[in-house]
Amino acid sequence: MLRSKSIFPILLALSFLFRRAQGFLRINNELIGYAKVSPGLAQQINSDNKPRVEESRTLQQVGPGFYLRSISNWYEDDGNWFCAIEANKNKMKEIVKVWIPKEFESMTWGSQIKKYQLWGQDEEEGAILDYIHSSVMIDEPEKALRFSWIEGVAQMTIPTDVVNNGDLELWAKCFGSIHELNKYSDRHVDWEAIWTIRSSELAHPEKRIPDLKTCESDHGPSGNADNRKQDIGSLYECDR
Repeated sequence: MLRSKSIFPILLALSFLFRRAQGFLRINNELIGYAKVSPGLAQQINSDNKPRVEESRTLQQVGPGFYLRSISNWYEDDGNWFCAIEANKNKMKEIVKVWIPKEFESMTWGSQIKKYQLWGQDEEEGAILDYIHSSVMIDEPEKALRFSWIEGVAQMTIPTDVVNNGDLELWAKCFGSIHELNKYSDRHVDWEAIWTIRSSELAHPEKRIPDLKTCESDHGPSGNADNRKQDIGSLYECDR
């Protein structure tokens, strides 16, 4: 009994030091966005505050990875959880970031213009990697963060290997409701204001991204999937 009593203060002290160490390590972190995940994945993330990529059987817009939004504007839905994501500020600044267009045009050897679709392709991510490497001139395309649009909101995809390798020192905390998440943070992360996101002149010009406030006033918050076209190619437009 005496031994167990003496161990308890030691464990308590170690727990306190561990929390202090975690806080110290996050001094150089910054909020980079928000994610919506399944309850099971949320529990895994909260167990050690590390994001994980959940295997998906459906098409993913710009390939496999961890998907974030710049703003937490979802509606409450079928039991999903909502997470705030942080990363090391310096490493986020250094890593290459690329806008991935829905499609782009390239000149073939026969001087013909060929149009390539990039979003939601039912194949390996080869087309996207080729685009990043040849059109945006990135040597390691598999490591680049990918940016696109969905439901009028900017979206960032962190490739699976970048997540798993701990390259960005990612940290996450998930909540059971939007209300709880917004109590923790409801700040819009203006990615283009804080980072340089590269693109290619060969990319097919995108349709004008609708103003988020206009979308919300016409149809409610842009996270409401019932008011949006559901095919991947048109998710970045408001339903008119």
